[in-house]
Amino acid sequence: ISQGDIVAALSKTCRLAGEAHPGLTVEFRPKVQELVFETDLAAVAECVDEMIHNSFKAGAKQVEVYVAIRGKDVSIRIADNGPGIPPALRGTRLFEADPRKSSTGTGLGLSNVKETFEALGGKIRLATSGNGRTEFVIHLPFSRKM
Repeated sequence: ISQGDIVAALSKTCRLAGEAHPGLTVEFRPKVQELVFETDLAAVAECVDEMIHNSFKAGAKQVEVYVAIRGKDVSIRIADNGPGIPPALRGTRLFEADPRKSSTGTGLGLSNVKETFEALGGKIRLATSGNGRTEFVIHLPFSRKM
């Protein structure tokens, strides 16, 4: 998958997510160079969409999606201005499937997102939450074009 493919797919995902959630501003900010991903682009886009949807459900009015190269990974950062994740749900429990965590969904969203990124050889973590900002960071492996 080329740089143009990932940029186009995530740009479309962000645009559609913004259209699906009136009142939510979704900004896509790619900062990548020519590279080749060894990943399932549809699965990555679906996970980003799920995370944007979670931000909207939690009350965020703005979501920013960044893509950049970090070492040997492609880094995707998803940040919102929602109320944050309750401290009791942070840590390993955040990514566990638990229907009690969500009053509006199945409680499987972040669990499925984590499983998908790990199946693609990647990782996801909560970088920060609180004071009107929640940020997740995803790392996916890539190989540079020669």
